[in-house]
Amino acid sequence: MSKYVQRKISTWNINLATNKNTLTPNFVGEEIQNQDSDFFVLTEFCKTKNYLEFCEAYFLNNGYEFMISNNVPNHNDILIAWKKDKYKCVKVVGNIKTTATTPNFAYVVLKDLGGNEFILAGVRITIENYYNRKMQFKYVLKELRSFPRVVIAGDFNCLRRGTSEEIWNIGVLYSLCKENHYELKTPKGSSIYTEKSASEKFEFAEDHFIVKGIDLKNEIYDRNFMEKHPEIYLYDKDFAVYDRNLRRNIWSVTCGSGIPDHAILTGFISFEKATKEE
Repeated sequence: MSKYVQRKISTWNINLATNKNTLTPNFVGEEIQNQDSDFFVLTEFCKTKNYLEFCEAYFLNNGYEFMISNNVPNHNDILIAWKKDKYKCVKVVGNIKTTATTPNFAYVVLKDLGGNEFILAGVRITIENYYNRKMQFKYVLKELRSFPRVVIAGDFNCLRRGTSEEIWNIGVLYSLCKENHYELKTPKGSSIYTEKSASEKFEFAEDHFIVKGIDLKNEIYDRNFMEKHPEIYLYDKDFAVYDRNLRRNIWSVTCGSGIPDHAILTGFISFEKATKEE
């Protein structure tokens, strides 16, 4: 029997957008330190001019092991990190190449001190047509179908909650999860754009956790890091400002700048569910 222990997990789209000529900002690393999570998944990661120094300073020097996917040119990578004193890495799968129907995707097989073995996967569904986005998620489900304990974290680019798009949306994501015996874990609110939308149907909840055989609770979209940097985030906790009269954004974080334009999605996992079923 496994002892009930909650372990913090965080995932963050850090908006490097394949820009290898930029620097990964130190404040991103400082926030990773501040989160002090057992696991971290970074999406829209790429091998910038300082990525080795960044990973050493904020992961290796803080007790983490990590892997970075090895994607094709002009596509983003996934970084997955875990606390090395608590988890042993059994296997790394980091050479999955992004295509129109394959997302940014990598995963590791980890084992904790109690012998619990599980998958930790990072995913970013890329900006393809909506049918291909659906196919990308189906690829992930097929790749992980044989594993009994799975945590998937990342950015699913599934549009606003009330979208009229039928092929790919949060409802389709939920249905595919249910059909394949996963649970979709999504906080209230938005992970991108404005912190407070006009109504729930205009919320862009694009970052999610998806779990199987594992319990996950208390998931939130955390934008508190923005308060520490008012010189960067000019409009409180909004990543973009939309002018309803002009019908366009009049300010937003620059794409590919390395300045995060997503909230940090955090939650707490445990093996309580798996223990009860065994």
